[in-house]
Amino acid sequence: MARKVREASGCELYALEPDHRRVQKARRESSAVHSEVGAAESIPFGAGFFDKSYSTMALHHFADQEAGVREVARVTRPGGLFVVLDVEPGTGRGRMFRFLENFVMRRKMRFLRQVEAVEVLEAQGDFKAVRKTSLGGAFLLVAERAAGPSTSSSGG
Repeated sequence: MARKVREASGCELYALEPDHRRVQKARRESSAVHSEVGAAESIPFGAGFFDKSYSTMALHHFADQEAGVREVARVTRPGGLFVVLDVEPGTGRGRMFRFLENFVMRRKMRFLRQVEAVEVLEAQGDFKAVRKTSLGGAFLLVAERAAGPSTSSSGG
């Protein structure tokens, strides 16, 4: 899939994953994606490196969501987009995900409602939500980073 996206768009694709075994597997399976070991709170790329950043079913995995969003803002160019797809915790699917992650897997994830995710993106990352979509048990946000220098009081 990544190879098709890359060929169709001509863009470079990067993936950030904290589990080095998953990164090694991804590198073996496809050279179409530059897979790197890392976490949202410490992204190993320079300021403004990405035109678009994505978090696909991962925001609830950020150890520190506010710091992670600040870091995503740092590596997303001014005027760039941040697309977030995640679980809506109050739905049936959301309750199931919370139960599996927090009780079965014992990970203690923090699941944000769509409105809370918008607040974090806008407060911590100089993002402005430009599209908010409910997908039943999940939500999709598209947020644009402020075109000027960061004005977040938390740095970034």
